Amino acid sequence: MLWGVQDNPNLTSDNTDDDVDALVGEYPGLVEATYTDNTVCGSAGGSTLTNFTTEIEDQYNRGGVAGVHWLPEDPVTCDPETNDKRLGAREDICDKILPGYSTSNTTDENRFHAELDDLISALNGLVGDDGNAIPVLLRIFHEMTGSEHWWGGRHCSGPQFKQLWRYTIQYMAGNEVPLGPLGLSAVDNAILVWAPSGISHGSTESPSAFESAISKYYPGSAYVDVVGVDAYDKTAAGTFIDEPMSDATGVLNALKGIVLFAGKEGKFPAMTEGENDLQGSIDCGGSPCYWTDYVTDFQTSFKKLASIRYAMVWNGSFAPSPGDSGDFVSMFDSSLGSYLIMADNPSYPWYCPVFTC
Repeated sequence: MLWGVQDNPNLTSDNTDDDVDALVGEYPGLVEATYTDNTVCGSAGGSTLTNFTTEIEDQYNRGGVAGVHWLPEDPVTCDPETNDKRLGAREDICDKILPGYSTSNTTDENRFHAELDDLISALNGLVGDDGNAIPVLLRIFHEMTGSEHWWGGRHCSGPQFKQLWRYTIQYMAGNEVPLGPLGLSAVDNAILVWAPSGISHGSTESPSAFESAISKYYPGSAYVDVVGVDAYDKTAAGTFIDEPMSDATGVLNALKGIVLFAGKEGKFPAMTEGENDLQGSIDCGGSPCYWTDYVTDFQTSFKKLASIRYAMVWNGSFAPSPGDSGDFVSMFDSSLGSYLIMADNPSYPWYCPVFTC
């Protein structure tokens, strides 16, 4: 399994990938960096371009796989992507930003196009030391099955979301507007990752029911390369649960559901975000320990999910850090460690639906 971490592109030192290398002498097989530019509408945060580019290029140059996580600000209200306080309970956004679609507004359209232009420019600018464009796993409009982001849930119905996704891909390909006059090239280095939210803790939703529920947001196989799921052991209210991963039925059912969905669509499945918080025990200051107890429990169930090609832990309290060095190193040196593909093994056929590649 290609194993990865999310890195915060606002950091200039002590990034998670560096922590992993310091702990076990190898970089993660996948490093995903977030790209956002809050200068289009002027919301707080600015652009992460400089550090984002460094993260991606460093990972590629050392032989690993790079991922891009795009977080565009809301082009209607100009709020940061996770802040929808100025939106009404049923405020639609998707139908306002696509030309000719429902209640489109020229100002909103122009803002969205400007955000897309910034993303295209950022992707165009990713070049390795070998002079080649860097291929990236591009994860856009993630967790659309919830309402935390402006592109999902109550802000964007299933049909609207599919229209938004398809339009975005066509735009990046230069099929909606001519990119040449903008000094941009069509994007040809992106592997498209579609990733809904997982299942809340305590839910009775089965893998097949989850598979069916997410299908209304699927834009079609022509517009997606990877189907993944952001799966955490949390309640519907967002509270983390302190329990072994083997007991995290919501996480496991979501992963089983994404495997079913991927099989039907002819894509390979991934765990695009994961792990649970364990309420402070991740540093192994208490018992049980996160990596040697919880993740090993998960690996026991993982045998049923062998088609999952990569898994990524989120930055912060979910990822390895110097504080949990003993526990992470113990896990890495155990039998579980042999399942984790790191950046020093570029020959691993990770982009392959079956193991015969």
